[in-house]
This record gives sequence, structure tokens and C-alpha cells, in this order.
Amino acid sequence: MSVFAKLEPTKAAIRDATQLSAEQGTESLHSALSKLGCTLEKNKAVTAETEEEECIALAFRMVLEDLVSENNSKRQDAIEDPRVVALLDISTHAALSSWVPRQLPLMVVHELFEGQTAKQCGVAFGYMEKRVEEMRQLTEAGEHKYSQAALLRCCNTLMQR
Repeated sequence: MSVFAKLEPTKAAIRDATQLSAEQGTESLHSALSKLGCTLEKNKAVTAETEEEECIALAFRMVLEDLVSENNSKRQDAIEDPRVVALLDISTHAALSSWVPRQLPLMVVHELFEGQTAKQCGVAFGYMEKRVEEMRQLTEAGEHKYSQAALLRCCNTLMQR
């Protein structure tokens, strides 16, 4: 099965994982991705992003888009949806575990900011403040320059609001 043929099943696995607690969702997603044939345990010396990582990252972003659209159609704040919070937590764990590019959680938060009001962005920023250690791990050291740029985009979006 080609990597991008796994996109829809990966989205379904992520969507299912968001129904659980962050810890259970991460375990569920790991199991589902392994069954799809994804190679999640990587050689840490290899830094280039793989097509597989990009496919999983794309699936995360597409699920976020679906959740935000669903919440918007119900006139609800997406950041207050437990599935969105779970998605953000699972994406952070996936990035720290090298299943996806390290900048993914910050890119997802940025995309969330893009579709929210200033008040909603404040709640989303509160999410980031509560997880400052994880955010620091994503951006520390020189090899995470893309994560640092993603964090800067998040801050710029907040300032624009």
C-alpha cells in the first residue's frame, strides 16, 4: 500500500483517537498506524522527513480542519471541544516520538488560531501555556528551526488578533 493510500485510514485512526483521553488516544493511534504498516520507530540519526511522516502530519491537519468546521457549523468554540484538545495533545506526543515532523503541533495550533476569534485564540494560547514544557521540547536546540518558525507564526497570528 502506498503511503498516501494510507491517508484516509490514518485520518480515521486519528479521529478515533480523539475520542479517547490523550494517553489512550496516543496508544490507540500507535496501534492503528502500526497495523497500517507505518514505521513509527525511527533511527534518530536520520533527520529528513519521510513521506510517511508527511502523510500522518497531513492527516492530523485534515482532521483538525474537519473538527473546526464541525464546531463552526454548530456555532461552538473549537478549542473547547475535547476532541480538538486531544488532537493537539496527540500531535505533540507524535512529534516528540518522531512519528511526525516536530513542527506539526505548532502548525496545528497556528491553523487553529487562523479560524478563531481573538477570545477563542486566548483560550487556545492558554492551552499552549499549560503545555509550555512540551512546546519547549519541540523548539529547543538548533535542529528544530522549523518548529521555532512555526511558534513564531503562532505568536504573530495572536498579535494580529
